[in-house]
Amino acid sequence: KAAFDLWAAWANSTSNSHGFTVEITWHEYTGDDALATSVEQFVSDGVHAIIPPYTSGLTKKTVDAVPSGSEIAILAWGGASDSIFSTNCQNRSCFGGFSVASKYISPSLTKVKEAAGGTISVGLITNNNGFSASVRTGANNFISASEGITVASEADVVLSAYKTELTDEDIGKIALVIAAAPDVIVVIGHAGDVEDVVTRVQGSEDYTPKAIIAVNGFSTPSNYDDMEAMEGIIMPDQWDESSTADSIVGWTSAAFREAL
Repeated sequence: KAAFDLWAAWANSTSNSHGFTVEITWHEYTGDDALATSVEQFVSDGVHAIIPPYTSGLTKKTVDAVPSGSEIAILAWGGASDSIFSTNCQNRSCFGGFSVASKYISPSLTKVKEAAGGTISVGLITNNNGFSASVRTGANNFISASEGITVASEADVVLSAYKTELTDEDIGKIALVIAAAPDVIVVIGHAGDVEDVVTRVQGSEDYTPKAIIAVNGFSTPSNYDDMEAMEGIIMPDQWDESSTADSIVGWTSAAFREAL
């Protein structure tokens, strides 16, 4: 919200040479019924763009509430599940802010393989939600199509946890992946989902992977202080390095970093 408000302030300032002004009306998310009502109101008011709440699930519900064929721009800044764009956004004007979930892992696995200088085996630990399922599917597809990258035997597990404490069954599944001793462990989940898994892997006495790739960073800052080998943990960015220039600004990921 603060970022959009800053953009609006700039757009309405004298430094904006593009000749437009911005007015943002914020509605607080209080439930799915209120969300649908807000979208209906925005459509009736003739807004030019709608900004959904965070998460793929709420992004989908916002998109679904916009009439098919509408030309209102839907700024899907906070959702990355592939199905948002392949299914929900059909016949609607959606603009994504992230790489789609299926592309999250491939840049990091590529870099780790290059650094390893040979073949690598991978373990996948995935939390239970639609976004994570998309990331896992994309990771497995990339691994299957890549020479020299394989999934270790019995090292692709899906946890029951989602924003909750790990269950005994979940802990057992993590132990299976550790026992398989893959070169790399990929931890897939939303913010708040990955850190228990990362700390359990990192705290293993008999196993140290070459790298841990986690889709999200830690939501508890003090957990970073507890890690003894942070250089072996990758929290990748969310813009696929292999992507072409975006269709609006015309920038690649490298051009965006240079501009920053």
